[in-house]
Amino acid sequence: MQPSATYRGQTDPHEYKQGVSNQAEQQGGALGEHSLQLIQGEKDLYELKVDITRQMAAEILTQTGLEIVFEKGKSLRKDFSLGRGQFGVFRVGYGTKAAHYVGIKVTQGDQAAEAEVKIQAAFSKYPHIMPSIDYCKVVGTLYQVMPLAGLGCVL
Repeated sequence: MQPSATYRGQTDPHEYKQGVSNQAEQQGGALGEHSLQLIQGEKDLYELKVDITRQMAAEILTQTGLEIVFEKGKSLRKDFSLGRGQFGVFRVGYGTKAAHYVGIKVTQGDQAAEAEVKIQAAFSKYPHIMPSIDYCKVVGTLYQVMPLAGLGCVL
């Protein structure tokens, strides 16, 4: 997934061509080729965490209660996802303004996915419904930001 970095103004504030950039080159590839992507949402700038270090995992555990397990002797989880499905992948993200870890659902930005985001946002005010915090669309990919529910199921 290598989106263009050319800005295109849109009437919809969630539609960005700029907004995702791969910083692995700037870091000398230390965390892996696609270890960090930046996603500009309406409310925050999010870091999509593809590779997870032990230090990040400790911060995630402290903030959310979500424990990320590492193999013995390993200090990096490459291409880490919280879940994969037929339509996309759910990864860890970090809101830079809020200074808080979030979950980011990455799907193809088709009409069905966009409709789902809008429906989930409408139902976010109800208890026991996972709220949609933010979203943006970048070159046909939809990024939906949600809280990390690391402390377990409400059922």
